[in-house]
Amino acid sequence: MDTGISRKWMDLRDNQRLPIETAVGVAVASGLRRFFVNKPQFRGDMRNASQGGLLLRVDRVVPPGAVLKVWVQVEYKGEWQTLELPGDVIWSRPDNSTGSFLMGVCLRSRPGRSM
Repeated sequence: MDTGISRKWMDLRDNQRLPIETAVGVAVASGLRRFFVNKPQFRGDMRNASQGGLLLRVDRVVPPGAVLKVWVQVEYKGEWQTLELPGDVIWSRPDNSTGSFLMGVCLRSRPGRSM
């Protein structure tokens, strides 16, 4: 039975989600290393993206409140470039269908939001 809850939730979002599925590198910043993370600690998959955030699937629990850096490779004008995207984990939950974990990441470097 479709309750329409997910559609209502989507209507409340600020930005449209784009179904971009690609591999990503992820690092969790902590303590003094918070601003010096310069390489991925583990891999994951981006499931969708918007101007304000990402939906990631990873193989480990990353708690809400964690500060991340996400590396994504994109093709631009025929060349591959790596974007480094800092963000904050807003929510995290198990994905029972795959045995992995899903998390919502709010990007820190988006228009109108300071770092």
